Amino acid sequence: YKHWFVDFEFPNDDGKPYKSSGGKMLYNEVLEKEIPVGWEDGVLGDLVDTINGYAFKSKDFADNGDMAIIKIKNVVPPNIDITDTHYLKGNLTFELDRFIVSKGDILITMTGSGVNQMNSAVGQVGKYYESKNSLLNQRVCKLEPEYKNIKEYVFQFISDKTTHIELLNGSTGSANQANISPTQIKTLILIIPNKSILHKYQQAMNVFNAAKRVNNQQSLEKIKDLVLAKMSKL
Repeated sequence: YKHWFVDFEFPNDDGKPYKSSGGKMLYNEVLEKEIPVGWEDGVLGDLVDTINGYAFKSKDFADNGDMAIIKIKNVVPPNIDITDTHYLKGNLTFELDRFIVSKGDILITMTGSGVNQMNSAVGQVGKYYESKNSLLNQRVCKLEPEYKNIKEYVFQFISDKTTHIELLNGSTGSANQANISPTQIKTLILIIPNKSILHKYQQAMNVFNAAKRVNNQQSLEKIKDLVLAKMSKL
């Protein structure tokens, strides 16, 4: 993420690092820095919609079942851990359809501690990798990208430490219980690369993620080499 969207060394048409190979840059007044020509500033809300979790009641919970209910504690960056959670009692109803969490969805916590307790701080981000769908509980928010080829860019941006600190600085409440809102998330300022670069980045990360799944014993350095080799051919 940093290599592509902070250092601007994504592969150019010749497979070489863009900025260090003389790629054209243009000063952006909103971002207060130079960015590649053809890129622009925007807010996260230009790329995603937000869905707040449902306010389940204790009577809705069961100790086991078909659909887990994802709570704040289940967002364990960079994943969603549902080994310790409640399940929906009874059958799924129509009103709950919009709160379904599917494989690949990006979730962020809306309540947590403040900046003095980073491990439990509000704004924790995880991606859902389970094959079976779950449901979204209140104070957990789902980010829905406008189209598929930006999902990985959105995930890396919202997971970035700089973004997290910005959300924490804008949170309300106390040091022990801080809150953020969907509006805060959607008004985060970011770089919007051109669609071609976003597509290439998504492809590169698909390769990276697939390599991790296929062989978890393989070192990250070897996976990185594989990704870089694939990227040079995009």
